Formats: sequence, C-alpha cells, structure tokens
Amino acid sequence: MRQTYGIVWRRDGSSVARGRLELEGSALRLVGTDGREVVTEEIRYEDLDGVHVGRRAEERIHGRPSLVLERLGREPISFTSITEPGVIGELTDRITALQRSNASHRAAVVLPLFRGSSDVAARLLADGPPFDPDALGLERHSVYLTDDEVVFIFEWRGDTSLESLLAQPGVWDVASAWTALAAGPPRLAGPAYTWARPASLDEALLPPGLHASFQ
Repeated sequence: MRQTYGIVWRRDGSSVARGRLELEGSALRLVGTDGREVVTEEIRYEDLDGVHVGRRAEERIHGRPSLVLERLGREPISFTSITEPGVIGELTDRITALQRSNASHRAAVVLPLFRGSSDVAARLLADGPPFDPDALGLERHSVYLTDDEVVFIFEWRGDTSLESLLAQPGVWDVASAWTALAAGPPRLAGPAYTWARPASLDEALLPPGLHASFQ
C-alpha cells in the first residue's frame, strides 16, 4: 500500500524541492517542484547503500534534521518533513526495513567435475532442481555446465543468507549423485563486477498534468 508524506528535499547537492514522498513496496518516489520546474526521483530500495539521520549542519534542511539516503556512485538525497519533524525517525526505520527486504543477492557455487562426466551431469540437470525455486524464495536459479565444472547461480531478495537457503529441505536430495561426479569440494564464487541499466521513470506514475513537462 502506498504511503505519502509531505517533504522538502535537497537535490543536486544544493537546490531544494518541495512536494511529497511516496513509499511503495519496491521503491520510493519523490514528486514535487523546485519553484522552476517539476522534479521527480524514483529510488529502488535495493539501490540504497545506506540510510541515516543527518544532524550535521551541512545535512540539515531549513535547520531541521534530515533523512539521508546514500547511493552508490551518486550524490546522496536528503529530505525532511514539512509538517511533522518527528516523523523522520519513523521513516528511517521504515525505509531501512524496506531496504533489507528488497536487497538483491546473487551467488555462484562452482563444483569441479571429473573429466568425462559432463554427460552424466547434463542428464541430472535435465530433470531440473531437486527443490521448488519459488518455494525456496529464489528470484532466479540457473546452472551452467562445462566439460569440467558445473556452476549453480542463485538469485534472491531479502536478508536471508545463502547458507540458510541451501539448508532448507530438498536442496541436497541428490547430493550423493553429484558427489560421485565431483572432482573436489564446491566453492563459492564472489562477485567481481556488475553492471545494470539505470531505472527510468514511468510517466504513467506521474500526477495528471505533469506528463507534458517530460516531453
């Protein structure tokens, strides 16, 4: 359910806009004006690097403590309530919780195979995973196979660890079959580089009358 708050926020490091904050399930949205033009900002919770209450002089807005949203590779955005200064603490807790529940994770488990066993591995994989990826809470699950390795990719959201996911019933039901093919213990491959296309604002989400400003 969308929740709306009247706010002022600092954008581009200096200019201040006035409008509203909308909290939704996967992103928050700022909609308002800086006195010259309509300004909007949509931020996915998974793109937040940190959330904190800004009490330093340079973080305050109109002398009030602000809520600072930190973003990787971009300037932070700060905002404060227009009418309810005390709501900043509540919003800090709510946005932090939404950030954790929307956090995106990806992990790769690499299992070395005895040479010549890839055909057997392919037959095992053709039957699909020994668990229900949806019931496990995965967003996506894929497997890559070479002549001497099999790579299991797990993608999920929230604050659940990979260890917790893999410990659920059914995940290791065919572990004995893979043990016979394994040339060594499985190892976890960590991320080294990630690129994602920036999210674009859906004009259908703008209030009536504002669409023309983006033509």
